[in-house]
Amino acid sequence: MHASLVSHHGGVNRIKFQRLGSSDVCAVWNDQRKVQIWNLNPFISCIENISLSESTKSIALKNEKPLFSKEYSAEGFALAWSSLQTGSLATGDHHRKIFLWKMTEGGKWIVDANALSDHRGSVEDLVWSPTEESLLVSCSTDRTIRLWDVRSPPRQACVCIIKDAHEADVNVLSWNTGTDPLIVSGGDDGALFIWSLKTIQVSIF
Repeated sequence: MHASLVSHHGGVNRIKFQRLGSSDVCAVWNDQRKVQIWNLNPFISCIENISLSESTKSIALKNEKPLFSKEYSAEGFALAWSSLQTGSLATGDHHRKIFLWKMTEGGKWIVDANALSDHRGSVEDLVWSPTEESLLVSCSTDRTIRLWDVRSPPRQACVCIIKDAHEADVNVLSWNTGTDPLIVSGGDDGALFIWSLKTIQVSIF
């Protein structure tokens, strides 16, 4: 097996892949408090051109730079691409803030300086709705799950709060991509919850 090495600096907290037009890109949250967008096409081409008989297992492209980089006041883990809005990205950090990114012409990104900041603890995970382009769900060490309508101003954007969703930190989320509006959450309490957005009902496992 062969690999192409991205010359990235800092520990990687989370990565998310997305296809944008003809480009394969990757968003990276690192421990240097930065979120970076990398164009993976040169790295993929490098892998495809490696002969199966070559003994080299990895090749580093040292001259490649990120397409975009944003430094925050704190590092984080929450990172989510929208599957409905091309180039839309959400990030969440340890300072309880959620920032929204939008891609503009020329492959540049604008980061809204007005954060969603209703959480009272670190934002651990984010997931966009697979059917409603303006809906975003988040979870936090404050034990809540929050649903956001990003069309609204930040102070009015939180449209639903599930308080004490878990008995400990809520770490991970996944949104059902099928027809039923279901969200799965997991936390430090060892529990998995399935939430129905129709009635905010829950099944426990």
